[in-house]
Amino acid sequence: MFRHGLRVGEAVGAKCGLRWDALMWAERQIFITREKGSDSGVHPIIAV
Repeated sequence: MFRHGLRVGEAVGAKCGLRWDALMWAERQIFITREKGSDSGVHPIIAV
């Protein structure tokens, strides 16, 4: 969660929580829905 700077509500909240359909495995990306008026968008999934 720290890699993308997610707020708790963005990770597990009912309004913006992470969803399985937000994961794009083939493209190695995830769509993050932001809270508090921030811009939502696509972020890379990087193996560390």
